[in-house]
Amino acid sequence: FEVSFNGGATRGSVDYSTYSILSNGINVPCEASINRSVTYNSTLDFYTYEISGETCNGCSTERYLENYVLVSAIPNGAQIVFEQNVNPK
Repeated sequence: FEVSFNGGATRGSVDYSTYSILSNGINVPCEASINRSVTYNSTLDFYTYEISGETCNGCSTERYLENYVLVSAIPNGAQIVFEQNVNPK
């Protein structure tokens, strides 16, 4: 993966000692409004990657969204929970 921190003017390889990339893929109708969040539960020691939002209710064409996010490095072996709360308008 490459990433840009200046609006796309330059791109460079992801430094995996500093960052992690998560994906929470979902099939949605032709239009969707998606919010992405990654949180850490320190009490139970796990991360949650949640996508939420709304989709078009009148489309029959579907597309796959990979929903990649770049986050601070997550330790190897950490438990990650993936949640999807996307509903029709």
